[in-house]
Amino acid sequence: MIRTILPVPILFLLLAAAPDPGASPAGPPAPAAPAPSAAPAPAPGAERAAERVFQDVAERLGPSVVSIDTVAIEKGLRPDKAIRFRRAEGGASTGLIVSQDGLIVASAFFFKDVEAVAIRVRLHDGRELPAKMLGRDVSRGIAVLKIEAKGLFVPAACPRDEIKVGRWAIALGRALSADRPTVHAGIVSAINRISGRAIQTDAPLSPANYGGPLADAEGRIMGICVPLSQHGDEAGAAMYDSGIGFAIPLADILAQLPRLSKGDVIRVAFLGIQFDPERNSGGVDVSGIFPGSSAEGAGLQKRDVILELDGKRIDNFFQFQFEIGRRVAGDKVDLKIRRGAEYKTLRGIELKPMPEAEELVKMVEEQIRRKREDQMDMLRRMLEEQKRRGIPDPPPPDEEE
Repeated sequence: MIRTILPVPILFLLLAAAPDPGASPAGPPAPAAPAPSAAPAPAPGAERAAERVFQDVAERLGPSVVSIDTVAIEKGLRPDKAIRFRRAEGGASTGLIVSQDGLIVASAFFFKDVEAVAIRVRLHDGRELPAKMLGRDVSRGIAVLKIEAKGLFVPAACPRDEIKVGRWAIALGRALSADRPTVHAGIVSAINRISGRAIQTDAPLSPANYGGPLADAEGRIMGICVPLSQHGDEAGAAMYDSGIGFAIPLADILAQLPRLSKGDVIRVAFLGIQFDPERNSGGVDVSGIFPGSSAEGAGLQKRDVILELDGKRIDNFFQFQFEIGRRVAGDKVDLKIRRGAEYKTLRGIELKPMPEAEELVKMVEEQIRRKREDQMDMLRRMLEEQKRRGIPDPPPPDEEE
């Protein structure tokens, strides 16, 4: 006799469908119990649809993404030691065309500590054109180049207020392949990072796409990928292996483009105050002023309380630092302060650039010298007041025998 072994699921269904011997034949059958709810299956073709979006964005934006190759001299070497500057595999970096007549935004990472001898830009159609460096935004790690060309494709910029957490983020690069851009996808994981200067994404960023665009699913450019750390300084391999990366909003870069195209070097803004970290609300307590700073020039004083910046209420130092961080050297701000029981508004304070490390040390040393002088002046005044009142000087301490 041949026995047929049924698969377990089919056997289970047959048993479930068999009549119950003890059941009454009369009356309608009992309603079946509802099936347990399960997670909905992915919509048919959803993955294919996402693939098409990424492919479409890469195809549409490809003409605006360029490959940049630089022959440079490392600072301190003789001209006959010119080398090909290689930061990424293949020796090239990425840039984005931002004007029809050849302005290109790139990452300053590839031009750090070198003197460029020759910069060549390769367009999507294979043309190679010489480029020259114009300006740099040190505060955001951005460089602007110029090639002689006309009628270039310029992609649309995504408005800053439309960059939302959770949106698709598509990073394009042309460093590894000049024929077509590389594509890395993720989402916008945070906004207003690094004192309001950067977009955070989990799309893989590395030297392969530094200087390239971070686009949304509509093909609009949200930002330019740069190697910044979470503290705002330039990052290396440890940061781009960390799972997050940063991009500078293109809208912010375009706002500075007139200065950058003239060759300006834009630096981080520095007001020059010290603050009381214990105060977490009601403004910023100024506990010190750096000599020669914008704060000193504006007349800020120790124990002033900063209440507003450009009409925006300031509750604590972190908020104040965020607002200053969004500005650059040369910008002007208005500060509303409280000095004792008096309220004042200090207008048109021009922010100076962040000092270099050596200059900052000198400023601190000068601050310490002034503090000591103030302490000596206070001691002298106390002794003069004692003499005026006829109070004898305290006896010298007993000498040990």
